[in-house]
Amino acid sequence: MSCKNSSPQRGFTLIEIMVVVVILGILAAVAIPAYDAQKRKGYRADAISALTRAAQLQERWYSDKGTYADSLTTIDAPTTSENGKYNISLSFDSGTPDEFTVTATATGPQEDDEKCYKFSLDQAGRKTSEDKDANPSTGCWPK
Repeated sequence: MSCKNSSPQRGFTLIEIMVVVVILGILAAVAIPAYDAQKRKGYRADAISALTRAAQLQERWYSDKGTYADSLTTIDAPTTSENGKYNISLSFDSGTPDEFTVTATATGPQEDDEKCYKFSLDQAGRKTSEDKDANPSTGCWPK
């Protein structure tokens, strides 16, 4: 007497499960780096916002005092961007207090943004950016 199952077996085979795992691995290998790149690109606005704010505070100081402030703390400008992705610094071109440049340099995980590593804005409104190797880069500032 043979014992037959009246209902067919249900479930997944090991091969089917492995195929799904491989497909998920491939999707993750493509999606995660693309997602991280988009996050870094989005955080560029953090640098631009901080630079614009510091430049505006400098101009306000200039209209009150007739000269630019010698440090970010003098004008109550932060030395890091709001989300902490960039360090903000102030320098004076040609050693005179009549020309300044504020610079945002990537820090932490944002350092992986090799194309737009450093942003600068000067008193004339000139916007520049550099890659991680200090070469000029384009496409970092919004148009």
